[in-house]
Amino acid sequence: MMISFLEKKFKIDLKYFLSGGSWLFLGQIAATLRAIIISVFLARFFEINEFGKFAYIMAVFSMANIFGAPGMSIAIFQSVSRGFEGTLRYLMKKIFYIGLLGSLFFIFCQLYFNFVQQENNHYIFLALALIFPFYSVGTNFAYHVSGLKKFKDRIYFEILMNLFILFSVFTSYIIKEDIYYLIIAITLSQTIISLAYLFYLIKRSNDKIDYDSYKYGKKLNWNYVIPTIKMQLDRIFISNFLGYEKTATYNVAYSFSNQITTAAKVLGALIVPKSSNLTKKEIRERLNLKNIILSLLVLFSFSTIIIFFIPFIIRILYGNNYMEAIRFAQVMLFFIPLRSFSLILRNINESQKNIKIINITSNHMSIIEIVLMLCGLLFFEIWGLIFAKIISDLISIIWQLAYIHKKEKE
Repeated sequence: MMISFLEKKFKIDLKYFLSGGSWLFLGQIAATLRAIIISVFLARFFEINEFGKFAYIMAVFSMANIFGAPGMSIAIFQSVSRGFEGTLRYLMKKIFYIGLLGSLFFIFCQLYFNFVQQENNHYIFLALALIFPFYSVGTNFAYHVSGLKKFKDRIYFEILMNLFILFSVFTSYIIKEDIYYLIIAITLSQTIISLAYLFYLIKRSNDKIDYDSYKYGKKLNWNYVIPTIKMQLDRIFISNFLGYEKTATYNVAYSFSNQITTAAKVLGALIVPKSSNLTKKEIRERLNLKNIILSLLVLFSFSTIIIFFIPFIIRILYGNNYMEAIRFAQVMLFFIPLRSFSLILRNINESQKNIKIINITSNHMSIIEIVLMLCGLLFFEIWGLIFAKIISDLISIIWQLAYIHKKEKE
């Protein structure tokens, strides 16, 4: 009775979000635990500079996802949700070939570090160059399974994958206490198990292919270039301007706020199959002031609870070397609901397949944030960077709500 009342009151399919969301949030908890265990392991068993170097290299690796055809992943997601399960098989080779550009990017990084920075990194980027094309293909299992709305199957596998990654991390440390071995262990283990599951999914999929998905995915790829770069530039900027020690401190603070943001991405994954079948008018009705306030209150409540416990968590888990991260984490957590809400709005706009609006939301807003981050960092160091991200989130929310609520003929 209560669920039916809330569905009518707020005009949302609450049963769908509770059934799918509970499984996806369980998967997020597993991923969060893995990230925390690895970061605590690094903080306790490696020097702070080594932890910062790890965060820096992983940020560069994540930035290379611009060559992982993220637009194709969204195309797979949307095509499979409409019953075209063979789209995954159709786009695999294309994603792999695009991923080879990522290999060239890592080769360039290796040359840069060896001859410009003159830093000995044991050829880590060459190893990542070999892994990356396979990694970019393997990550698409999540989009295929989510498109099928088999959230339970996805979560079972992701829990298994996280355990396998942790096992690989501890094994690599036993073999050799080297930060570069850990990076290879994480990326390679995730690639191997993801590919194995991907081929399993292909054998069980139908042969229906959405051939338009390639064209749509290719257009969408360009809209992920600047946002993907932006997401990693904070740690890359800090490493280059302030050093690896500050990067480690910021990374500990950022990791907590990032978990709430990732939870928002889970909500976005649930929203896309629903909102893609709605008109702009129907979306506008659901995004009324009451639902907006409710969403922000829920997100702020999570943040507030975590903010209270942050000083104890960082002190106990990470030790005295990371006490500076407490204030950074508390401020980021207080304002992170804004970023989460902005991401949810972006998912809704993407579901409408309006390339022009997606381009403005993704690229223009990301450029604004990059400029603000760089200026803030140069004048106020980490605090400047944090508040630059908050300002850009506010701008993004205002613009996206203005577009959604703009009156026009449907």
